[in-house]
Amino acid sequence: MTASNLHGEDYGWFPALAVPANALWAVGSVVLAVTTVRARSLPRPLAVALPVIWLSSIMLSQLGGNLLAGALWAAVAWTAQPAWRAPAAEAPAAGGAPARSR
Repeated sequence: MTASNLHGEDYGWFPALAVPANALWAVGSVVLAVTTVRARSLPRPLAVALPVIWLSSIMLSQLGGNLLAGALWAAVAWTAQPAWRAPAAEAPAAGGAPARSR
């Protein structure tokens, strides 16, 4: 349970921390989206959806928005690690470099 649930309202200092924290999270999500689009490190639709994680986690939390956020993070993880999907013979060695054939 959160303090808000226990006390019926937020503490007086909560807005002083929550507003900048959420603003930084929102701005960071947009910067991450732009960076991943430019670097082509994620498929464009997934990169553009990164700010939706903030939106669904904060603005839609009462409606189950964290389910959407979790699904988006799972898609990011799945896409960002192609070695997870590669057959064992093609997966990179522990040092990150491809294994040499002998």
